[in-house]
Amino acid sequence: MELSTLSLPVFRARRTLRTTLCQFGVGLLSLTEACAGDSGTTGPSGGGTFTAAVSAVSVTVGRSATGTLTFTIARGSGFTGLVTCSVSGLPNGVTGAFLPQVVLPNQTSTVLTLSASTTAVTGIGPFSVKCSSPDAADQNISLSVNVTSTTALGPFSLAVSAPSLLVVQNVLTTAPLVTITRDAGFTGSVSLAVTGLPTLLAGGLSPAAVTGSTARFNILSAGQANGTYTATIRGTSTGVGEASTTIQIVVASPTTGSIQWNFCQLPPWFVAVRDGAAGPWTRVVPSGTGFTHNFSIAASSGAVAVVSVDSGVARTTVYQGSTPELTAIGAAECAVNPPATTRAVPGTVTGMAATEVAYIGMGGWTQSVFGNGSYSMLNLAPGALDLLATRTTTDVSLNSLISRMILRRGLNPAAGASNAVLDFNGSEAFAPSLSTWTFGNTNGEQFSTAQSLLTAGGSAVPLNLVPAFDRPPTTRTIYGVPAAQTLPGDLHQVIATMGTVAVATARPTRQVVAYVRNVVDRTLNFGPTMPAPTVSVASSAQGRFRFQGTLPAEYNAGLSINLKSNGTTPRFATLHTTRAFLANNTTYDVQMPDLNGILGWDTDWQVRPGSLTNWWASGGGEIFDFYDARNIFSATRVRWVAPLVGAVAPVDGATFVFGRAFGTATP
Repeated sequence: MELSTLSLPVFRARRTLRTTLCQFGVGLLSLTEACAGDSGTTGPSGGGTFTAAVSAVSVTVGRSATGTLTFTIARGSGFTGLVTCSVSGLPNGVTGAFLPQVVLPNQTSTVLTLSASTTAVTGIGPFSVKCSSPDAADQNISLSVNVTSTTALGPFSLAVSAPSLLVVQNVLTTAPLVTITRDAGFTGSVSLAVTGLPTLLAGGLSPAAVTGSTARFNILSAGQANGTYTATIRGTSTGVGEASTTIQIVVASPTTGSIQWNFCQLPPWFVAVRDGAAGPWTRVVPSGTGFTHNFSIAASSGAVAVVSVDSGVARTTVYQGSTPELTAIGAAECAVNPPATTRAVPGTVTGMAATEVAYIGMGGWTQSVFGNGSYSMLNLAPGALDLLATRTTTDVSLNSLISRMILRRGLNPAAGASNAVLDFNGSEAFAPSLSTWTFGNTNGEQFSTAQSLLTAGGSAVPLNLVPAFDRPPTTRTIYGVPAAQTLPGDLHQVIATMGTVAVATARPTRQVVAYVRNVVDRTLNFGPTMPAPTVSVASSAQGRFRFQGTLPAEYNAGLSINLKSNGTTPRFATLHTTRAFLANNTTYDVQMPDLNGILGWDTDWQVRPGSLTNWWASGGGEIFDFYDARNIFSATRVRWVAPLVGAVAPVDGATFVFGRAFGTATP
């Protein structure tokens, strides 16, 4: 309260100037100047004195928050009594409490805490503090409190990992991370809420009360019109203060274009496209329920960025290729990763010894049965499918030794029906063909082999469920369906891999994959050792690396870079760059592009800055990997050899070679 606001009768009061200033104009005094006892108040005239000095003459308190004033008690003339302070006259909705309420002889101060409710009357209002003692004159001090509608800033701040968010009707929206950064010593609970959204946009925080440091912002559209909206995420801590941050919400119609990428297993979290090698990035708005993305690329080349879930966390995959390549990769996506179904077909196996194993494959599902027993084919696509079953034993190196096969074409059992019994001693069973394959350019390194049959009727069946152990011999026995039993469109897939089951961080180093209809004796050569690239940090804050190196001519499909940041919150990133995108150069200089600033890009998806990161640089595309469920040995995705060379299905006689270098770095 300023002195100029006081009415004239105040100055006619019979008080000394000093007392008047203490009571009504302490703002004119030094903040540490004591107010002497008032001769007009009650209390003994002798027995000692004390003074009360206040740290400020006014205090600002926001609604749902608190403010404090410190009162220093100075004793004089041998005074050693107790001093009790009380507050009165506070505005409606404001309460006050002293701690300690009684100042003991060995204490020199007390703190007044003012708390404003959510409905406290805003504005400046006067109030009084009286400090008294039975042994000394009372001290009366007039002060003011300014109640504001905005809660005072708390000892914490809020930040959201995605400054913007795309919301599409009927499409699940990702949940950005809200991070609470606490000042040292603050451990209180923070309540989170969202405001500013229109009626048909519903947003919330999970959890709504945070004792840790993170929460997720969830939002759903119930038919909100297209437009850009700003939501405020506010955090409050009772009696402490608040902080807030904003996020831009964009509701938009699906993108159109001549290129279509369909995702048939799970819709991705994010898709963006770059028109040209260096053009701007544009967010692609999905159609339907989020599985279909349409866009156009006018230039001869471009890039597509996709964020999807991998092992429960984010994987960012960027494809850099020619426009025809990107078109073909998108068209093959659903064939490589078909949709899940509920179709199941049971059956039984007989003609087995107890030590033998039957592998039964139908569509994209494979099951093993030890001895005679039952099986069930799950997740089968609709329509007619082929079935292949093998009777095998396994040697000490995990090589599958196949003695009999059963091949049925065009099975389409009705719902609830079973397959006919598979009898390996029956007339439909036949012996496999055997051939000898010789592998060159091994450089004395050990390797393993794995086999599958891809049938013309849409089944992918592994002939050995897991790859064998790496061994040094350069010749291997390869099993196959006899030529008389094959049809046009059938393909045997043979995979030879170095470093098959070493360690998860090492991964295979070289691989050769061949496709043939009929298995006969032949020779295959591994590609050269993949030269290790020079790895540097393109952006530490964004977890982006730069890779520079030489791509041998044998790996003519292109280059794949894979990243995994370690720690408690790993993240994955993959960069595919085709030879066409590299203009057929034998050298490369690539890096994960800067995706910040694209609508809906979430920094929580990035490779973790400061985290030790494993990297793998693969020439020719991604190697089939025992550890990597995206490109594993036994699944329908074996129809395509990786996103780069897998733009179209392989044909009879096709051979692909791959090489990989690996290491670690920290962004």
